[in-house]
Amino acid sequence: MKKLLFGIAGLVAAALVTASCNNSDTANKSVTDSASAKADSVPKVTDNWKLGVQLWTFRMFTITEALQKADSCGIKYVEAFWGQALGGETKDTFGISMTQAGRDKLKELLKSHNIQMVAMGVISPGSKQEWIDAFKLAKEFNLSYITAEPKKNMWDFVDSLAGAYAIKIAIHDHPKPNGYWHPDSVLAAIHGHANIGSCADIGHWTRNG
Repeated sequence: MKKLLFGIAGLVAAALVTASCNNSDTANKSVTDSASAKADSVPKVTDNWKLGVQLWTFRMFTITEALQKADSCGIKYVEAFWGQALGGETKDTFGISMTQAGRDKLKELLKSHNIQMVAMGVISPGSKQEWIDAFKLAKEFNLSYITAEPKKNMWDFVDSLAGAYAIKIAIHDHPKPNGYWHPDSVLAAIHGHANIGSCADIGHWTRNG
């Protein structure tokens, strides 16, 4: 009789434990599902990221070839650099001296690949006129910013131009003896200049210690 009672008690205990575990699993799943749903409803910081490439990556090729390579990787945003040959039948190179025919051809190439040029650089114009020409080129291609290493005596002028053209300046940092080899030098240029920011090459800063 005692054995029978112990056996029944054991079955009841097992049933209670199983029920408790099932209820716990259901509750945990409900909490997990609720948390997942909440997380999915919150915009992710990466939602607004745009993956792009500096065409310097393909500097051994023409812009025509570089855009083909970018397109093959699904890249839809690029930064151009001065001096890269356009390719094809033209001898034009990208920059302020590019002919209008070359500019029109580049626009066609970008459109054919559904690629947007968002920036150009890295530039360091030596005169005010060269800066003006650079901003005119950037405006023609509807660029968001210009990656540059402006000379210290031109910070105010460049900041003013950037405001007038609504195109930001992003300071790059080449290694020593470049004027922007240290982060503090970039901060100094940004201070008091609302249209100057940073396009930090943290690899160079690491190499500089």
